[in-house]
Amino acid sequence: MGQPQGRSRQHKNKLKQKKSFRSKRRKKDTDQIRADMLDPVCVQKITQMEPDGDLPGSGKFFCIACNRHMIDAHALKEHFRSKIHKRRIKKLQEEPYSHKEAEQAGGMGQFTPKDNVVAKTVLDNVVAEISGSSQAEMVTA
Repeated sequence: MGQPQGRSRQHKNKLKQKKSFRSKRRKKDTDQIRADMLDPVCVQKITQMEPDGDLPGSGKFFCIACNRHMIDAHALKEHFRSKIHKRRIKKLQEEPYSHKEAEQAGGMGQFTPKDNVVAKTVLDNVVAEISGSSQAEMVTA
């Protein structure tokens, strides 16, 4: 009778389409976020951003570690207690691998596993400030 009706593969070999799907909602990488967290000037610039009506919560409530905007202080406080945020903090505290370490692990030198060193960030102070201001806002509301 004829060939069975299979699905049409419309986007199979369209490279431009594949790349656009892959990079549609591209977020910052963990090494970029870690560099922002360790730089006090960048943290101050992010926390003292001017209100932007296009962002959730007018851009006032921002988690630097997860690179996400929240709608209000309560949502931000709940986010700080979430498993997703805690995993991201744990991942950001690890020292990122360098090219030298990758080459050593690949057999081009002596490889010694590194110890996990907790990075001191400015984020702890920011979280304390937000928690304090959100409690004050909740009391006045």
